[in-house]
Parts: sequence; C-alpha cells; structure tokens
Amino acid sequence: ASFSVADLCGVSFEAVKSSLEKFKPQTGRMEKLSVNGKEAYLLLAKNPAGFNVSISAISADTRKKDIYLAINNRISDGVDTSWLKDVDFTPLIDENTLSFTLAGTRAEDAKIRLEEQNAVNCICFDDMKTAIENVIKNSNGDVIYFLANYTALYETKEFLS
Repeated sequence: ASFSVADLCGVSFEAVKSSLEKFKPQTGRMEKLSVNGKEAYLLLAKNPAGFNVSISAISADTRKKDIYLAINNRISDGVDTSWLKDVDFTPLIDENTLSFTLAGTRAEDAKIRLEEQNAVNCICFDDMKTAIENVIKNSNGDVIYFLANYTALYETKEFLS
C-alpha cells in the first residue's frame, strides 16, 4: 500500500525500497531478534483481537517453534483476565509447536486456557526471567516466539536485551 501511494506521488521505487529496509517496528510489533544465534520474534498482544492476529501470523510460520507466553494482570493490563477465554490458541496447537513456556502473574490462567484447547508441553514459571532462560536453553525449534501483554512485554524485552 505504501509503495502504491508513493508510486502515484512520483516517488521512485529505490527510495521506497530504501525506506522500507530501514524501517524498525516499535517494541513488540513483530520485532525480530536474535537470541543466542536463534531467530526470535517479540509480539505485543494485549486483548483477544491482538492475540488472535498474532496467533494467525505465528501459525503461518511452518517452521518448528517454541512459544513463550507472558500474561500479567496489573492495573495497566486490566486486572480481569477472563478475556483469555476469547483467544483461540488452536492454530498454534500442531506438530510445529514444540512447547509453551508460560510466565507472568496470570500464567496459570493461560495454561488452563491452552490445555482446554488440547495443548501439551505447557510449563509455568513464577519468574519471567527464569521462564525466558528456560525457553532459550531448551528450545529445539527453528524460531522462538515471545508473546506478551502490555506490562509483560517490557519485562520480557528487558530480559532479552
């Protein structure tokens, strides 16, 4: 879409290409990282719609993957996490997802929701740093996806940095 508008405005293909190559997404907006030499992505998902879009993007990746999911229910996040019932995790529950590592103040709620949808290999951690270290150390996939809601995103990013 950006290229089409730029083209209509007379901007050269090379100028558009150069701009897009320099683009850096905001924290958690499918942010590409390298974690111990492994490709990883950080995604912010703070409500059912955001989670479902992120899940759709992740499920389109047919590589073997490990998934870290962090859910907090702090004031900035909203204390009611009943919205997890509206997240459809089933696209992630396939032969390409090797594990789910769960962290945050509501990790157990996320685990229950995943297990309701027949997920296996779910492990919860009380401490986000330990959870991140665990998923990195034990990842057998080609890529790691880090999904987190609002306050969990910045903690996850800090630990990954």
